[in-house]
Parts: sequence; structure tokens; C-alpha cells
Amino acid sequence: MSRPAKRDKANGKIWWTLTLLFMSKFIFLIICLVFLSFLTKDVFAIVDPLAHPNNQYGIHVIDENDLASAASLVNSTGGDWGYVTIVIRDDDFKLSKWKEIFTRFRKLHLIPLVRLATHVEDGAWTIPKSGDAFRWAEFLSQMPWPVMNRYVILFNEPNHAAEWGNTIDPEGYSEIVQKFSESLRKTSDSFFILPAGLDMSAHSGGNTLDAAKFLQRMYVHTPSLFSSIDGWNSHSYPNPGFSASVWSRGKGTIGSFLFEDELLKQYTQKKLPLFITETGWMHSNGKYFDRNLLSPEQVALNFQTAATTLWNRENIVAVTPFLLNYQDAPFDHFSFQKLGSSEFYPHYYAYKDLSKIAGSPARFYRFEVSDRVFPHEIVEGSTFEREVKLKNIGDAELDPHDSFSLASSGGDNTTTLKGTLPYLDPGEQKSFPYTVHAPEKAGQYLIKSYLHHAGEEYLIDSGKVVVIPPPSVNISLSLGWRRDPSEKNATVLLYSKNHILLSKYENISIEHGTLKVASLKDIVPGDEYRVVVLVPYYLPRQAIVKFTGDITNISMKRHFPFDFNGDGKLSLQDIPALLQEKPHTIIGRFIGSN
Repeated sequence: MSRPAKRDKANGKIWWTLTLLFMSKFIFLIICLVFLSFLTKDVFAIVDPLAHPNNQYGIHVIDENDLASAASLVNSTGGDWGYVTIVIRDDDFKLSKWKEIFTRFRKLHLIPLVRLATHVEDGAWTIPKSGDAFRWAEFLSQMPWPVMNRYVILFNEPNHAAEWGNTIDPEGYSEIVQKFSESLRKTSDSFFILPAGLDMSAHSGGNTLDAAKFLQRMYVHTPSLFSSIDGWNSHSYPNPGFSASVWSRGKGTIGSFLFEDELLKQYTQKKLPLFITETGWMHSNGKYFDRNLLSPEQVALNFQTAATTLWNRENIVAVTPFLLNYQDAPFDHFSFQKLGSSEFYPHYYAYKDLSKIAGSPARFYRFEVSDRVFPHEIVEGSTFEREVKLKNIGDAELDPHDSFSLASSGGDNTTTLKGTLPYLDPGEQKSFPYTVHAPEKAGQYLIKSYLHHAGEEYLIDSGKVVVIPPPSVNISLSLGWRRDPSEKNATVLLYSKNHILLSKYENISIEHGTLKVASLKDIVPGDEYRVVVLVPYYLPRQAIVKFTGDITNISMKRHFPFDFNGDGKLSLQDIPALLQEKPHTIIGRFIGSN
């Protein structure tokens, strides 16, 4: 073989060696990645809010004391799980206060859209710092969010200098969006990030910047901007003067969100879910009457028209008009509630009467039990009562009236699990009894227990169950002072530890001091039971027993023949019953055989 041929062959060997080495490392890397995926902590990614029945109607609130009124408004006419836009300031991190508010969201079936805010200095809202992102994420992650998606709005109208530290800084705002999105998602993948709504009527110059130019500068500075958000937030006000026609379209109108939808196509191919978190008309009846504004009756008509025409878009998730209740300037002319009164303006009732649907947002259900639901070992064909503690470790309440049910799988078709579930708030634990019917055939089964709800299964227990043939019990006993302790009419009673009679075995023979009951059912080997033996004319005897899986041997204390009237106790009533007996019978009961 020539030198070039040898060299080619050597090169070929080297090439194959390198290829195999590369492939083995690549395969090893894939295996490691798969393995690591199983080691990661549980996270719950955001879900498409429009993939579930969605009640798009909502309202903007300033005061948490208005939540009950908000629920009456947005969950009316068959609606459920409407939305509420609410603001949390960075100087109001009161954990107990906000936990209680979030609990009220859940109980009232309201989905919060939480807008983050800083605080006012020198007449403007301060600019949030990148370092604040972790503090916000830590605080918000401690809230008992009522639904799976945790909707967070990153501040407010930054194309106004007064909203952003008296500056116009699209580039700085885009960096804040990225930093806050990153910090929130590190805490939980369930955070659903929305950018601040922009003032679509603002012009460039002075203290404002045109919204389209603001967005363009954000995108140029941060091309990955849209990977940091999950939906779009619009402030679609009917300008000019918050009093324009409901039929106006284009930028700066009640239909501004349509303009924004087209604008976004320049920057992303994603069809973003749309949240209109501020909208609505000013009305004449505020702290002072303003004849230049629309009447509350006209505003009511406008809301009805917008709901049946403009807001019928498939990508709209929520519409939360501004504002449910404000009792002073500058927002008194937006208020749905009358000043100094618990009554409302006509547009409140018009909005309340809109046809709605019952929303069914994705929620986080998880439960755990204190013990095995199915014992490790059970007797074939048995039916028995059990009790465990069930704890709600999810974010949603367990309401047994909300189509929750208990079920199992993995046995044969005779295996059943039935019980009445308790109501459990998140974090709550209660005991509940249930009934198990074991498989009819002995063997080993993998049986899973779970809760059914809305077509989903929530596993609470899974494990191997050994099903055994019915065991038996041998009971040693002594009858009075009999030389031959035999009897043909004994009775054995089997009680649970809760004093419930489980089984009654009658006409059992005692032979030479031994009583045997075969084919015990409706018991769980290893559990405690009370066994009572009744013999005619003798006082009862009992023992606490843990049955084994085969034969259990127990001994009773001596039976004394002092129960002649058969009431199970020694009393004065036994004397006349004794006197009715024949003498040889009495002697037989005490010292002889029956």
C-alpha cells in the first residue's frame, strides 16, 4: 500500500473516531438535559386566557373596599370570574393587607390585573430601579393569586414625563420591562406580563411623546422586547375630551386598540392577547356639574353600543373601564358611583345588564393526604370505612358543590372509592370519611386515587395494594367453671374503632374452649377492631385486635354466667330470670356442660 493510501486510511480512522466521539458526547448531553428536566422544581407556565371560557368584562378600582360592588357589576347576568384592574404602590408593601385582598379576589371570583406603581416625588411618579424588580417579584410571589395566570402591568403611560420621573425615556422603560419580566418569571412561570398602557392621544413635544414613536424607540433599543411580554395593554379613551363618539376609530379614539393592533404587526408576528385596562367616557355629574360633558344616560348608551360592536373582537381578554368609584376631583366625572352615596349612575346599571358568560379560568389545584387512601393490604370483596386528612396545597378552593368528586383507578371493575369531600380553602386541612370497596379477586394492584373536577384529574395518592383472601380468627375462651367449655350458639360482633358494628356472626360453635370465625371481610389487616363474644347466659367479653393477613389468634378473659336475662350486663333483672331456670340447667351452666 502506498504512503498516500496509508495516510488516507489513517485519516479515515481519525475522522470516524472524532465522529463517534462527537456523537457520544452529543448523546450524553441529551441524556443529561432530559435528566435535569425531571429534577427542576414544579413551575406552572401561563395559559392562554382565551382557551377557556372567559368573561371579558371588568372594572378599574382604586379602593379595595369596592371589590364587592365590582363583583356585583362584572359577574352579573350569568357572568363569573370578571376582571379588576387594581394598583399596588411600592410604598404599600403590607403583606397581610394584600394577602387578605387577594383572598377576597378569590372568594368574589374576580381576576386581578395588578398594575405596579412607584410613588410621587416632585410632582411626578419616580422611575423604578432595576434593583427593585427582585423586591416586587418576592412580594407578589407571596400573594394567594386566585387563578393560574398572575397578571402584572408594568407601570403606567411612560410616554408622559409626569409618569416617569419627569423624563421621556423609551429606552430606559424597555430595559425596565426586560428586567422586571425576568425577575418575575424567575419566581414563577405563571406571571403574565403586560406593558404599561400608553396615552394614545399624546403628541410629541414638551412632556409627552407620540405613542407610536415611543414604541418604535423601545423596539430599536430592545429588539427582544416582545419576548418579555405575554399580552398587550391598551388605554383606549374616546378623545378629544374623553367625550368623543362611540363610533370613532383610529388613534386616540375608543377604538385606539385597533390602531395598536395594526402597529404591532411591524414588530412582532405574535398575535398578542389584548387587555383594555382603561377606557370610558367622562360624564357631567361630578363634584360640580359640567354641561360640556355627556350625560350619564348617554354614557350608558355608549357602553351598551361599545360592548355589542367594538369589543366583540376575538383577541380581547378583558375590558376594565375607568373607574368604579372616585369621590373627588380629578376623577369624579369618570366614577360609576355617585358622590356621597351608595347609589350608582345609569351607566353602572347599563354595564351591569350586559350579557356575560361564566368564565372558567385555569386555576392551580393540588391536594395531599395524610395517609394511604387505599391501605397497603386489603381483603378481597370487602367494603370498609376509612378516614384521612385532606390538605389543599393549591391556590384554588376545593368546593364540593363545584363538581368535585372522589375516584380511583387501577383495581378491577368492582373497585370503588366514595366519599363526601369537605370544603377547603387554600392551605386548609380537614379529615373526611370515605368508603372503599376492594377488588373481588386477590392479587397485587397499582391503585391511584384522585379528585375529578371539570374534566381534570388531581392525583392525591398512588401505590401498590395487596388484595388477600379473607383471613380467619381463632378465639380462646373459658366459660364459667365448666369442665368442658363448649357451646353451639355463640355470637361474635366485630366493631370498628369508631364503635360502628361491621359484622355479626351468629350460631358459632365453641369447641373445647376455641371459637373460630372464617372468611372475615370488611376489615383492613393491621387496623384496630373490637371483637365481642356473646354466649347465652354469660356476660360479654371483648378484646381489641389487629388482624393479620392469615390467621389471628386471640384470648378472651373468663366469661362469667351472670347474664340470665340476656341484656349483656349483671343487674337485678337477672334474678327472676335465674329463678325461672330448672336446677339441673343452672348446675350445668356453672360446672357442667350444656
